[in-house]
Amino acid sequence: DQVMAHSPGFYPETPRRRTLYFGYQALAIEYNDRSRGAAGGFRSSEEASPVSIFDAVYVAPSEEAARRPPIDAVHASYARLRSGASPVGARLGSADRERLSQYMDHLSDIQASLSAGVGRQCDDVERPEGLQWLSRRYERSTCAVINDIIVAAFMCDSSRVAVIGTDQAFVDGMDSLGGFHEVAHSANVIDGDVDHLMRLRGLIRDSNVGFFRQGFLDLASKLDALGEGNGTMLDNSLVWWAHESGASTHQGDSIPILSAGSAGGAMHTGRYFDFRERGESPVPESERRFANVGRARGACFFQWTTSYLDAFGVPRSEWQLGGRQAFSAMAPNPNWNNMRYDQSAMDASCNAPLPGLLV
Repeated sequence: DQVMAHSPGFYPETPRRRTLYFGYQALAIEYNDRSRGAAGGFRSSEEASPVSIFDAVYVAPSEEAARRPPIDAVHASYARLRSGASPVGARLGSADRERLSQYMDHLSDIQASLSAGVGRQCDDVERPEGLQWLSRRYERSTCAVINDIIVAAFMCDSSRVAVIGTDQAFVDGMDSLGGFHEVAHSANVIDGDVDHLMRLRGLIRDSNVGFFRQGFLDLASKLDALGEGNGTMLDNSLVWWAHESGASTHQGDSIPILSAGSAGGAMHTGRYFDFRERGESPVPESERRFANVGRARGACFFQWTTSYLDAFGVPRSEWQLGGRQAFSAMAPNPNWNNMRYDQSAMDASCNAPLPGLLV
């Protein structure tokens, strides 16, 4: 999301908010240090409440007022420091000068966001009721309103990227067992009471169905109800949902991805792809039950990110950094839990989008 958020191709002009984060530790990917192109993943801040995010993304055209650019207030002092004209500036080392430049770049970004224009559909946005009391967590009681905030941001064109993270159960019966996290771990075994394991895995299934209906489908439906260009806002968007694991908790293989929207006609829709290998499972036969059923090698997850970055026209030069082909430097361990990947072949494959996905 950070590659797109800071891409001049994706954002020709600085928006009010580059990325919207909602829920429990929504995971932002890449650009730990954007000035150096340093890569990695980090947990987003939970400082922003839904009401503050809405107030940031929605500004009615009639309410726009001239503000003194924040960078103007400090530019004279910055120029003296940078040139060495002041006693303090004369003592600045190269590292301090670089950090000072990064800070000014940050202020410039803030200044540009404050002067960003308002989208044509912003007049149609209504402030959700009870917004000031809304929890930060993306859960059954909040997901519909948080989806409204995301749609409002897109209507106002004040942000084009939203990231949601949740660890909440979308089904009754999980809280008494410790919540989604504990149920997922308790069900992640290869031995145990069969009836109990089947009950736990049934709860996980039902919670996923609940999230699909109340969270994912609600957002997609709201975007699909808005006309935009020759289609709908959903047609011009990509809404996708994935887990941190596949069939087995914390195991990064056989991960399902569900998507809606065609990224402006760049991606096929209405198709089912299964990129898992059909050969012999790398999991020992003695362990092929319960949590390990269905685990298999397959296409690298980063081919999916290559696909949608290509779909949205983000140049390869903005994310293939340090000579790598993959979107991220966070390459999976080739021997993780018996998967035995060919690391070099997997890295090379990330240069290509998933076959059959792009138009």
